[in-house]
Amino acid sequence: MAVVGDIAAYPAFTIKQDASVVAAARVMRDEEVGDVMVVDSDGRLVGMLTDRDVAVRVVAAGRDPETTTVAEVCTPDPISIRGVAPLEEAEHLLRTHLIHRLPVVDADGRPIGLVSLEDLAVTSYVEDHELRDLVKAIARSYQLRSTAIP
Repeated sequence: MAVVGDIAAYPAFTIKQDASVVAAARVMRDEEVGDVMVVDSDGRLVGMLTDRDVAVRVVAAGRDPETTTVAEVCTPDPISIRGVAPLEEAEHLLRTHLIHRLPVVDADGRPIGLVSLEDLAVTSYVEDHELRDLVKAIARSYQLRSTAIP
């Protein structure tokens, strides 16, 4: 049985919740990633910050990225999964919560990696038509959410 840890992308790129949005954007730039996992002082996952969050919740909202902390604009309490969980569970969480990326955490809730729709797609675990339906559902969800963002 394949588990999430077999296909997850490593390492997890993290930033502390009290860091500035500029610091987070620099991590994204330097690591060539579109998101970072936000952690508390103990290194436990408390949020996700994406490049889209920076664009919409900071830049478009006219906030100062030097003084705005990632905790203020990240998505709090993201859905996550343990590396030992079966791939079926990852697919279920992505589908149920209509998300693209799923943080992979250890037993203490500390990020160790990330699993995405793309990771599932390249494994041939998900049938093409199922993946297409999932991507469509997520796209519709983003369209609905984008009209509700202040």
